[in-house]
Order: sequence, then structure tokens, then C-alpha cells
Amino acid sequence: MRMLVKTASLAIVAAAGLFGASAQASPNLTCDLFSCTNTNPITTGTLTTELNTTLLLPLFDSALGTLNTVTFTISDQWNTGGTLTNTSANPQTFTFQISSALSISGGPGSFNAAGSALNPSASQGFTNVPSQGVVTFGPFSKNATTGVITLTGAGIDAGWEIVGGGESLIGVSTTTFQGSSGGGGNVNSTLNTTADITIGVTYGYTPGCDQTQTCVPEPASLSLLGVGLVALGAVVRRRRRV
Repeated sequence: MRMLVKTASLAIVAAAGLFGASAQASPNLTCDLFSCTNTNPITTGTLTTELNTTLLLPLFDSALGTLNTVTFTISDQWNTGGTLTNTSANPQTFTFQISSALSISGGPGSFNAAGSALNPSASQGFTNVPSQGVVTFGPFSKNATTGVITLTGAGIDAGWEIVGGGESLIGVSTTTFQGSSGGGGNVNSTLNTTADITIGVTYGYTPGCDQTQTCVPEPASLSLLGVGLVALGAVVRRRRRV
């Protein structure tokens, strides 16, 4: 009698658990029914170039459902300015240019292929700068953005998701170029250039069993529930005879 009651109870509890399974989003992502977004995008903060650092990118919690898309928004705040000196023996007319290639790389799966380079730049012309003359370059402030980069289908590697969520390191670096046209190559620069890269990510998915959706039981689950109900019925009938 006791063994039968225990078996029936366990069978029903196990089957009920299959109907009410739920999953929680990664603590670094805010999720609705179909997407998860890092509402506080990761950022390098303002650093003097050259940048060579890493950031922790939140990963999708695969317990929430089937991952369909991974979408990035990458932007940069870039600032530069300083002084230029004409070291030639004669007055010179020239244009000075500077640009920074800001690169995102690494991360799980195919993020390397999706990586993008931002290339903010600035230029300024000067006329008849005397020998040993010093002129002010800038300051310049530029906002650059790649817009949106989206991975879909085969472009989504398994590394983008993990049960329970998690994080992955991505690399952020810069390569800065500067030079002058005109001036006889005799222009020295003293500049301060900074960059601040911000990365947002959104995971689009098809929900599985979560707190707003009931799972459709598989045949095996229905069988398990049926066994539990039959066993419980037998217990009830035996009690009535007693």
C-alpha cells in the first residue's frame, strides 16, 4: 500500500514538472518574450589611443529557447586635438590629417567575421605657417557608428549561448594614422587622441518553456502522467474496499 502511494505521487509530480518548467534570463540581459538585450551596453570608457583592451560580452541563456539572431550595435566617441609645428626653414602651407581604425574582434564563434572597423578622422588646412610657427589643430569630436550587424542562421555559432547565461571576452583595439600633405614633410605634431567604444547586443529567439508560456508535453510526458493517474486510481479504489 505505501509503496503504491509513493510511486503514484512521484509519477504525478514528475509529469507536472514537465508542464511548468521555466528559465531565467542572464543577469546582464533584459529579456521579453522574444528578445534579450544588454540595456546597459558594455563600454571601454574614454581611453587615450592606442586602445588594446578587452570587454565582457553577455551570452544568451539557451534555457530560454532557440536562438535565431545576434545583433550588434557598435559605436565610438572619438576626440583629438593639439598643436602642430612647422620645423621647415621657410613658411609652409599644408593640410594635416589624422584617423583611427577602431577594431572589434574575438568573442565566441563567428564574431571575428562580424567584427567591424570604425574609422573616425579629422583634417585641417593651414596657410603660410612661419618657420618654427606653432598652430592649433582642432579640437575635433566625432561620433562614429557601424549601425547594426546581425548574425543569423549558420552565422550563429554555438558559442553565443550557454545554459544559464554567461560572458565572453572580446578584444577592442585602435590603430591611429597621421600625416600632412604639403609642408615639405617638416610638420611635427603634439596631439591627444581618445576613444570610447560602446557595444550593444540583442539576442532574438523563439521562446521555449518560460514563465509566460506552457510547454506542450511530449508523448512520453503524457504516458508518465497517465501511469501516475492509473496508479492513483488504484490506490483510491483499494482504500474504498478497506
